[in-house]
Amino acid sequence: MEKLDIDANNFIKMEKKVLGYLRGKTAVKNISSAATDAYYNFDLKHGFNFSTTWKVAACKTGDLDLTVAGLVELDGKGHFTFVSYVFCISRDKCLLRKYHYDCECERGNSKPLYHLQFGGESLPEHEGYRGIDELNCWLSEPRLFYTPMSLALILEQAFLEFRDESTEKIRKDSYWKGLVTASQCEVLKPYFKRCYDKISNNERLYSECYI
Repeated sequence: MEKLDIDANNFIKMEKKVLGYLRGKTAVKNISSAATDAYYNFDLKHGFNFSTTWKVAACKTGDLDLTVAGLVELDGKGHFTFVSYVFCISRDKCLLRKYHYDCECERGNSKPLYHLQFGGESLPEHEGYRGIDELNCWLSEPRLFYTPMSLALILEQAFLEFRDESTEKIRKDSYWKGLVTASQCEVLKPYFKRCYDKISNNERLYSECYI
């Protein structure tokens, strides 16, 4: 599973389309503002950085702060060096959950190319938050075999997990649906095809991810 089947040029253009769409959604002010910043600082050769936090209602625990972030780094020649999407939940400046969905191209064989990590490095906006030590301790393992991620796909997960009126309008918008399905075709379709091919050839899928 060493090979990257995702075309960096197509992927980065797709992410810019997502940011372009979100920056017009003023009903979700924090998401729109962050998308605007990321859109205008976007670099087709080197990537982009996006981060936003908004309040969500959780019926059992009261309001929570949800952070979704994305970092895509390219080498200037159209190749990925590092891709990471982050999903964090906090309350009263205390981190409760934090997940990293990463693609590390220069990783050796100590972890899968695409992986999910609980904890991981802190985001700059969480400096001074309680709970960081518990979520970012010396133990960075395990990094679990996982699918590739994109900005549309991680936001779609966030919108589904924590539904509100504003984000439901985004989810039901036909243009957003098109962005999500395009992301699926770009990052998930080739990935699952390679998984299927490995299984069909009686290869050990998880073992192949560490090569």
